[in-house]
Amino acid sequence: MLCAAVPPKTSIGYLSARNLIARCTEESVASASYCLAFIAGVRDTAKAYEIWTKQREFCMPSTASQSELRDVFLREAGSDAAISSGQAASVVLLTLKKAFPCAG
Repeated sequence: MLCAAVPPKTSIGYLSARNLIARCTEESVASASYCLAFIAGVRDTAKAYEIWTKQREFCMPSTASQSELRDVFLREAGSDAAISSGQAASVVLLTLKKAFPCAG
């Protein structure tokens, strides 16, 4: 009798904010690129969501650079141990909302 192998259940493996902080503070080109790309991906996804829902999540100036967004993330997430254990994408979004609130 043949039985199909069932793969073990695995976690989806969300990146923690703590792990993203580590990547963003490493000095290698690969880690710097990973950090900037991850944050840009969250920002771009949030912007697409805003267009779809017609609701603003944050109001970032158009002149904000990727380095500034990284610095915002590191400053906010690095100073709050409670959020640094959260999922990286959620924490990036939270830090952008805190740093760039919309008027009103």
